Amino acid sequence: MRTLLADLARQRVAAVVVQEGSERLTALGGTAPMPVLDWRNDAISVETESELNRLLTERRNELYRFGTELGRLLSSATASGAGLDQVLELAFQEISVPIAVTDRTGIVLASSRDANDVAQESEVHRQIATRPNLISYPLRAGGRVWLGPVGPDRQAWGRVAADRLAGAVESALMGATWLRPRGLDRAEALQRFIFGAVRKLPSEARIQAVTLGLDPNATFRVALSPSADRLQELQRGLAPFGQAHEVAGIESHAAVLIELKNDRAGGAPGAAGRVARLGETKSRAGDGPWIAISGMAADSFELTEAARQAVYVAGLFKGGLIQGATASFDQTADIGGFRLLYRLWDSPLLATFAADVLGDLVANDRYGVLRETLLHFLESGGSRVETAERAAIHRNTLAYRLRRISELANFDLAVPADRLSLHLALLAIAMPPTPAFDRVHASGDQARP
Repeated sequence: MRTLLADLARQRVAAVVVQEGSERLTALGGTAPMPVLDWRNDAISVETESELNRLLTERRNELYRFGTELGRLLSSATASGAGLDQVLELAFQEISVPIAVTDRTGIVLASSRDANDVAQESEVHRQIATRPNLISYPLRAGGRVWLGPVGPDRQAWGRVAADRLAGAVESALMGATWLRPRGLDRAEALQRFIFGAVRKLPSEARIQAVTLGLDPNATFRVALSPSADRLQELQRGLAPFGQAHEVAGIESHAAVLIELKNDRAGGAPGAAGRVARLGETKSRAGDGPWIAISGMAADSFELTEAARQAVYVAGLFKGGLIQGATASFDQTADIGGFRLLYRLWDSPLLATFAADVLGDLVANDRYGVLRETLLHFLESGGSRVETAERAAIHRNTLAYRLRRISELANFDLAVPADRLSLHLALLAIAMPPTPAFDRVHASGDQARP
């Protein structure tokens, strides 16, 4: 009996009438997936059958009126320009059943729940995964509308609601497409989206990504360059692997948002490797236009962090701290120890460490000559001959400078163990300033990972 009823429920049967089925129904223990009427008389008379048909007709009429009214309400909302969130909220107020919209991979794009944090979104994911009394309806774009939990006696009602709601969801998404900004307006909209993504819930960021013409399931990287011509080369080089979207300037740099659909699955080489190959024929002296690339943003709500990483790498280029034509944040070979220091960028802890190690060196080195000499010395492994060659100075001059450094710094150059602290301190004070958009959002509620 349980298997039969489950199969009927999958066929959208609203209810069944059984004759003399008390024992079998008792065995179900009240877990039937739909209403079941147990007819205990010997036979169903013609009059009874007519009465049942009349009741079914009345119920169909009620469902028709409900569907018509809900469809009219939602159509009016979408015609007036309501977005997806507004449509779901309106529908929730009307039917009082939680609603979720997922994309073709099952990621929640929007929900009627008052989701104030990711934990509540995870609850939506959990319900969809287990599907307890949930009704789903497919969208033409490949996603689905979910309603539930819906009790067994309201399955037919839920299917009507899901059908009308699916039409409204598709209209809202289509309206967002028609209203999508173009050209320079879109570049500026993408810039605002990137700067503000860190303050959005994942579902909110995905919805806005869709309205801006981005694939919410793609992976992204942000690329910066001082030269717009170089970014055009970047766009051409990445064209076979994804799409490069123009973004209004980030920290006075030309910028693109690279949408890569294969990085998440690992089915194609990473963006960093492809971009690095673009620079193989370029000068490695660091005097030409460079391209700074963020690490991978696995979702659209991570774009603020990706932009921050790209600005960080760009600052290393501008400060002469790294060399080459391209550098990616997630490639240690490109940015060296600065990748480790990134988590402490603009941190009081890092500033305190540098001050403790360098002592009075910074205050008494107005033009940075001593710090530059110290960096050459440390990068040469303590070789005075190589240091003098790197700094292009006489050995006597080098000896004087090293003696002066030892007097001012709190760590001794003659102690090999102290050299690591000195090297880290020099890298710390050379780090670029944090971006303006980062300082604006730093006072927000969301902590940086």
